[in-house]
Order: sequence, then structure tokens, then C-alpha cells
Amino acid sequence: MTADLIYRIAAINHPFTNGNKRTALLSAGAFLDSIGLYLSFDRLQTKTDYLDQWENFMIDIAKSREIKETEDEVLSKIKNKLFESIAINFNENMIWPKKIKTNTDKEMQNEEFEF
Repeated sequence: MTADLIYRIAAINHPFTNGNKRTALLSAGAFLDSIGLYLSFDRLQTKTDYLDQWENFMIDIAKSREIKETEDEVLSKIKNKLFESIAINFNENMIWPKKIKTNTDKEMQNEEFEF
């Protein structure tokens, strides 16, 4: 749902004359936060580097229509970026992106999660 939210605001609908990419990213962050996930960054990066990477990523997403990427291609790109960037705090034990991706893959195959 988060990938679709980003895609619809940043690349398809453009509800605002300015700030669609920022709005898409902030909306995604708010949505993730509401379900107990959050965007995290590698402690080895500076916050500026992390934000620059997201800015460049969001520009690529916004340009996806110009370069004629399909919706599935763009959503896949966004999902991969999200899987690299989200973490969850579950019962005060941090679950990092690799574990979230594993659990999501298992959910798609109707298997049990691992915590």
C-alpha cells in the first residue's frame, strides 16, 4: 500500500503544483508510522546523504512516466527501496529490513512469520 501511495502521488496524480514528491514521501512515512514501521537509515550514513538518496529516488519515480516505465516496474522499484529502508519495533526488539522482507515473502506464500 505504501508503494502505491508513493506512486500515485509522485508519478500519477500530481495533486499539487509543487511538492508532490515531498508529499508522497511524507505521506508514506506517516502511513508506515501508523502501522508500526518507520523509515530508517544506515548508521554509517549521514542524515544528509540519506535524504539526498531519497530525493534522487523520488525524482526517478516522478520521471517514470516520461521514460515509459510500466506501473508494475515502478511499483517493484519502490517496494525494493522500501524493503531496504524500513524497520519495525516489535516488543522492543528491532526487526530490520532483511527480516521484514523474509516475512513478507512468507506472507505471500501463506507461511508463518518469524519474530
